[in-house]
Amino acid sequence: MGLFSKKEPTRAIINDGIQEVSIVVEGAYSPNYIVVKKGIPLRITFDRRETADCSEFVSFPDLKINKKLEPMATTVLEFTPDESGEFEFVCNMGMYHGKLKVE
Repeated sequence: MGLFSKKEPTRAIINDGIQEVSIVVEGAYSPNYIVVKKGIPLRITFDRRETADCSEFVSFPDLKINKKLEPMATTVLEFTPDESGEFEFVCNMGMYHGKLKVE
């Protein structure tokens, strides 16, 4: 099995002009492949359901975004994707992987 699941990607839902998606962090990112639209503000809610050191941070290296995720809590990350492409997101130990596709 590769880094990313072969299932269909999860598309962000647009509410009041903001794209929204929730990701559960528990042994992996679920979903781990999300699709969003370029130029529309994005709100990703990370629901960290563990205390493992690995999942303490989520990083989008190509977007220069790094966010601390509190254990057993939800953390909101907001930004406007302004570049099309596919961008990996990973935990601080590189064990959890996800992909953000901007169309």
